[in-house]
Amino acid sequence: MYQTAIKMISDEKALEGLKMVLKGIENSMQQLGVERLHLKGEQYSPETAQAIASLNDNSMEDGIVIEEVTSGYKLNNKIIRYAQVVVNKIEN
Repeated sequence: MYQTAIKMISDEKALEGLKMVLKGIENSMQQLGVERLHLKGEQYSPETAQAIASLNDNSMEDGIVIEEVTSGYKLNNKIIRYAQVVVNKIEN
């Protein structure tokens, strides 16, 4: 969640404050029943994610999620936000 903001902050105190706020948001979302999807290393499925890019890494299986660019979420087993991911595509 908010990975881009975390990467852009260089001040340690500001980063620590942001992480505290984000942890509070995550806890509130969990209390409401919202679950974050954890797709990195999993087989890509268009039912949970939108593939926005592909890379060729022969050390991994074809169709494996390499990176989550944007987190996805579900509520009551229904996707409320699709993740945006980078998927491994092996080229012959």
